[in-house]
Amino acid sequence: MKLAIVIPWFGRELKGGAEQHAWNSALQLARRGHSVEVLTTCCRSHQDDWETNHLPEGRAAEPEGFAIHRFPVTKRDREAFNRVNAALLAIPPAQLRPGVSPLSPHDSRIFVDELIKSPALLEHLAEEQETYDWFIFLPYLYGPILHGIRQVGERSALQPCLHDEAYAYLPEVADAFYGAGRILFISEGEQELARRLFGPGIDEKSHLVGAGIETVAAPRAKTSAGHHQKSPSGRYVLYLGRKDSGKNVPLLLKAFRRFRRQRPNADLRLLLAGHGSLDLLEDKGVEDLGVVTDAHKETLLADCAALFQPSQNESLSRVILEAWMHAKPVAVHGACLATSVAVERAAGGWVGQTEDEWVALFGEVARASEDVLSALGARGRRYAEELGDWNRVMERSEIALPTHHLPSADRASEPSGPISRVDQFLPNLSFGDA
Repeated sequence: MKLAIVIPWFGRELKGGAEQHAWNSALQLARRGHSVEVLTTCCRSHQDDWETNHLPEGRAAEPEGFAIHRFPVTKRDREAFNRVNAALLAIPPAQLRPGVSPLSPHDSRIFVDELIKSPALLEHLAEEQETYDWFIFLPYLYGPILHGIRQVGERSALQPCLHDEAYAYLPEVADAFYGAGRILFISEGEQELARRLFGPGIDEKSHLVGAGIETVAAPRAKTSAGHHQKSPSGRYVLYLGRKDSGKNVPLLLKAFRRFRRQRPNADLRLLLAGHGSLDLLEDKGVEDLGVVTDAHKETLLADCAALFQPSQNESLSRVILEAWMHAKPVAVHGACLATSVAVERAAGGWVGQTEDEWVALFGEVARASEDVLSALGARGRRYAEELGDWNRVMERSEIALPTHHLPSADRASEPSGPISRVDQFLPNLSFGDA
């Protein structure tokens, strides 16, 4: 098949979940003999200015066997976007309702139109849509993705990387889910969330394909002096990821502090690795390792007692699968479907929600025997090997994306005018009934 992967930012050095998944999907699809072209912008990353073309436009071949075609970004209305985005972020999660837009139609359109903008990319999609068998769009919440799905229609496969957040409740996002030819989910919890938000009408085109990981038994990392870098001695809980409130790290720290006050003689420690910094001057037993190399990360995973992932906004946590591939149990937040469903189905760890429950989880790890921890980790590994093996992910993806499409003549015979909207009101109406 000839496939296009459409993503706002793309590069081998990018560490975001969607960006890593896109890179490895392109690599794996190319290895299986598919013709793969990544359609992206000249913006370098999500963290960079969205109006700046950091990278040259045009098409270039990568040694991994796929091509990257970059398109320039243009100016946008930052002030309007920032106003609307701030309003979205200020909405309490309890106020969000499926099928009910959190913004006015005017503001909702501003959000979608004033994100990262690349008219040239959208023009390419419109002009070349017959060239590709499928366009794989990810992640769900950016303008080029939402507009692009509308451009190519039935040839679009949305890989949403969906989170339960205010953005997901916008009507333009619902339109993308309804308009996509296929929806490819990377976790069971993500699929359950999508059905909750958009109803059972998406079931027929929904496919759980998973997401592969590249974890291998890595050699011990070496220090600058050439010596092998050792993992810290003693039992420790590991956190991997951004160290900020968006990942719920403050909850983790508060729970560990309370655990230490209750168990001052416990030798369990908490190690955190990833971007961001923390003020830990008064925290005994907590260590911020900063950004670590991939080899060091593998060493930390191999030697930890458990991985704790408190984030409430995940479509799939790669670090959970990586921990399971090392046969380590994990603890996750009960408000995150993607992670909590995985832990419950795998029986590979624990689920906590309140601060009290996270305090108890630290106690659970501190007193658990090695046999108990190993048994939990082994069950998690079996789950990860099914969901996170790239060969199985690619096989499921190929099944979800058949090569047959309606010929152009058949598409031309379909109704070309606007589709009427029908609202049905019943005295006991619930979302998804009609």
